Amino acid sequence: MSDKQHDITILAGISGVGKSYIIERLKERKQYTHFSAGTLINKRKQVSRDDLRVLSGLEILRNQYLLMEQFAEELLLADPRVPVLFDAHMLIDNDNEIIE
Repeated sequence: MSDKQHDITILAGISGVGKSYIIERLKERKQYTHFSAGTLINKRKQVSRDDLRVLSGLEILRNQYLLMEQFAEELLLADPRVPVLFDAHMLIDNDNEIIE
């Protein structure tokens, strides 16, 4: 294991703002290891993206801890020489509320 830290770029925004588009354009220019918050939570909790969208505010906040744990695990496996792109939502909306 290397002592070198990862170069991490975070791309955050609301749903539909174009995060995926920007990430794809960046990956055309340079090699990146890409992590998506929803995918990491899904790996830890094993629920669908649709199910994640209808969780209560408290469940969404709990998922942030799962996200941090999974991200830390993934970084241990990732090559520290390859920059990391991490995309996430700044606001999470469900049918009842907006979680900041």
